[in-house]
Amino acid sequence: MGIPTISKPTKWFSNKGLSLNFPPFLSKSKSSTSLPLLPPAVPLPPLNKTTKKEELRQVFHRFDHDGDGKISSEELSAYFASIGDNVSSSVVRRVIKDFDNDGDELLGFEDFVELMEG
Repeated sequence: MGIPTISKPTKWFSNKGLSLNFPPFLSKSKSSTSLPLLPPAVPLPPLNKTTKKEELRQVFHRFDHDGDGKISSEELSAYFASIGDNVSSSVVRRVIKDFDNDGDELLGFEDFVELMEG
């Protein structure tokens, strides 16, 4: 039995060469040997469980572009811009001011944890 193909474009996909191929395991065969053994689509998590704080530290390091251990208003603005959210610099400065516990106008890791959990 051949692989079914959808070649008619829909309103969401208007490319003329678009086709959708279904995997062979959707055939009408009831044989258990017709199902391919495929690896999982999502990698399995590591065996050692990371804590929430460790996960936040990883996220923190993604924000901290220059690696100085602090998130500046420029780094926070760059994050918002990267996700398509253009937040004004005054709003970013206000967020940092609200969570900056040592008054240096930067978010340290503990400030960042408070921001993320609050």
